Amino acid sequence: MENDTIRLWKKDDNTVYKSQKQMDKRKSYVLAAFVHDLLLSKDAKATIAYIFVDILIFTVWYSMYSQKKNLLILIQFIKSHSDVLKIKRYGLNARVMDAVLFVIFTFPVLLAGTYAYFDYRENKMNRFWTFGHTTQDSKHRILLDFVFLYIYFTVYLEYPCLIAFSLFLLIYNYGKFLLRISENIKITSPITTTEQYVKILSDYNSVEKKIHLLKGTLSIPLLLILSVCFCIQYTALSFGVHGRPSLQHILVTCSNVCTGIVIIFSLALISDRIPEYMLEIKTTAGFLIDNCNYHSLNELEKIMLLKKFKKKETIYLTAGGVVYLKKSFILSAFGAIFTYGLLVLNLK
Repeated sequence: MENDTIRLWKKDDNTVYKSQKQMDKRKSYVLAAFVHDLLLSKDAKATIAYIFVDILIFTVWYSMYSQKKNLLILIQFIKSHSDVLKIKRYGLNARVMDAVLFVIFTFPVLLAGTYAYFDYRENKMNRFWTFGHTTQDSKHRILLDFVFLYIYFTVYLEYPCLIAFSLFLLIYNYGKFLLRISENIKITSPITTTEQYVKILSDYNSVEKKIHLLKGTLSIPLLLILSVCFCIQYTALSFGVHGRPSLQHILVTCSNVCTGIVIIFSLALISDRIPEYMLEIKTTAGFLIDNCNYHSLNELEKIMLLKKFKKKETIYLTAGGVVYLKKSFILSAFGAIFTYGLLVLNLK
């Protein structure tokens, strides 16, 4: 009797185990089907891109926070050499910086207000922006539209632009240090003393060390902020291909396109300045070597110093060590966005 009872228990246990296994398989199948349908859904692809942008923006902030020590060193070096940047042709005008920041902070307000105003005029409310919340009161409706759209434009326009502008200023200032050194070499003459060349070389060495630090510090943030731009451009492409042709959708699409274009262009162009100025210094040093008198001991000392400039490495800023940020990157970047973006949108 006991043996029969044990057999029944074992049989029941096996039955329960098999049923649980079948349930797990069904759950896995349902989850896989849900993910499959989600990826193939037109709206879901854009939604995933938006979520990815949120994650990337937080990751950019964290990566820059983790590099806080290096960033402080770079900023302190700029402050200690602020006399160079105070010269108009080397420094960025404070009014220009204030104007850029003013535009970055006010654009989300203007765009959210414009979108909410058009929705109010057409007496409708897009639940996509308000996460399904709606109201019949027109005043409450325009307020909901404005608040949620302001949050949207803050996250997808203001934050990326602020991060990109911070990176732009760091790279811009170190490029200006190199420009100053390049011009100091160009204005040298046969009566320039060896001590002056030693001073220029010393300045170049200190700037070069900081540029190596700059390259390592900004490598990951540059990769992440460019990834943010690619995702934003993809959402704009999604709106352009599958979105309904309304004034509101055009407004959102244009803001996304402009944000991505401005950030990619500005970071690629300003990053290309650093190797450009370094090559200028090396080229100028080569011309000066050719014009030197090899029969003079003083000239030979100058030649030795100028040859040190020529042997210097040309530093290219990279995005995560994946791509070099040069002018040629701009065309390939937008080509990749359109090509792969359209492939993903038409995925079936």
